[in-house]
Amino acid sequence: LYAFECSNDWIHNPEKANQYKINYYHMAISDSDGEVEFYPSAVLDGQTWPWSGSVCSPSDPLLNDRWKWGASYKVKSITLNSFCRENNLKPDFIHIDAQGAEYKIFSNLELDLRPTAIWAETSKFSCYNTGVTIDDFNGLLKDLGYIESYRGQYDSLYVLDGNNLTTYEQ
Repeated sequence: LYAFECSNDWIHNPEKANQYKINYYHMAISDSDGEVEFYPSAVLDGQTWPWSGSVCSPSDPLLNDRWKWGASYKVKSITLNSFCRENNLKPDFIHIDAQGAEYKIFSNLELDLRPTAIWAETSKFSCYNTGVTIDDFNGLLKDLGYIESYRGQYDSLYVLDGNNLTTYEQ
């Protein structure tokens, strides 16, 4: 099990992750190796809210009196391809909640590294300056060989065509 988080609010995750035998990496998965800008959420409705940061800057739905955003900063970034190649891995399943950056992450996925299934948050593209829609994301995954087998209010399940998984029902 591998987990990635680049927010400085979660810099101490490695200690917690080790307790659960999770391979934790304090970095962003994105569409480039090196560094990317990270935009941390800070406050929502007067409460500390470090849960919604992204490598995509927030757009109009999140720029209002309810939200306050911290100053952006650079974080280490790696592509899914590079991470898998460097660690001799091929994922079986990916659960991704990257606050609108999901398209960036899969935009250059090499075909031999495609997991059997992807559970992705698909409701945040319009909340961040992504330049993509859910239709764009679905098109990308279709081009990669995936079928959307479930769509909920916030998330979708994609299965690589030709694989038989039990039908997901909520």
